[in-house]
Amino acid sequence: MKVLFVNMKSYYLMTFRNPFLLVSHYVLPIAFYLLFSIVLTAINETAKSSLIIDMAVFAILMSSYIGLPGSVTRYVHGDIKKAYCASRIRLWHVFLSIGINNIVHCIIVTFVISATAPMIFGATTPNFVSFFLAVSLGIVSSTLIGLLIGMCSKSESISIVVSQLFFLPSIFLSGIMFDDSLLPDSIREISFILPAKHILSIYDNTVMQTFFPLIILIVIVLLVLFARYRFILNQE
Repeated sequence: MKVLFVNMKSYYLMTFRNPFLLVSHYVLPIAFYLLFSIVLTAINETAKSSLIIDMAVFAILMSSYIGLPGSVTRYVHGDIKKAYCASRIRLWHVFLSIGINNIVHCIIVTFVISATAPMIFGATTPNFVSFFLAVSLGIVSSTLIGLLIGMCSKSESISIVVSQLFFLPSIFLSGIMFDDSLLPDSIREISFILPAKHILSIYDNTVMQTFFPLIILIVIVLLVLFARYRFILNQE
C-alpha cells in the first residue's frame, strides 16, 4: 500500500513537470471553458442552464482521452516496463496510480468550473444529485477507456491518434457543443455509443434506465482491461 501511495504522489507531481500533461489536464480544459463559455453565452442565453455540465464533460474527456493514454503506453512497452518488472514492482500499481491521478485531475477541474461559472458567466447552478452522479460515472468510465487506449497502443504517437478517434466524435456528436437535435437522425443514433452522450442523459434525466449503458460499459471495459493486463504480463 505504501508503494501505491508513493507511485500516486510521483505521478501527480509529474503532471506539473511535463508540459504536455499540464496542458492536457489543466491548461487547455480551463482555457476552453473560459473561451467557449464567453462565446456560448453571448450567442444563446439558454446555454447558461447547461454550461457547467457541458464544460465539465469536456474537461473530463480532454483529461481522460488526451492526457491519460500516453502516460499508460509509456509503461506498457520498452525499457521502463522491463525496469519495473526487474525491480518486482507490480505494473498494476502503475496503471492504478495513473488512473487515480486522472480522476483527481478531473475532480479538480470540475470543481473549478462549478465554482466559477455562476459567478463569471451567470450559469445556472446544477442539481447536486444529478450532477454528482453524471460526473462520477463520467469520470470513471472515461478514465477506464483512457487506460484501455494506452494499454492497447504500441506507442505514444499511436495512442494520441486513437484518442482523437474517441475525443472528437464525443465533443461534436454528444450534445456538448450544440443541441444534438440538430443532427441528422442517423448520426444521432450513432451518438448513443458515446459515453459522453449517456453522461448528459444521466444529468438530464436521473432515472435507472439512463444508468444502464454506462454501467454496462464500465463492466465491459474492466473485463477487457484485465485480459489486456494478463496479456502484457505474459509478454515477459
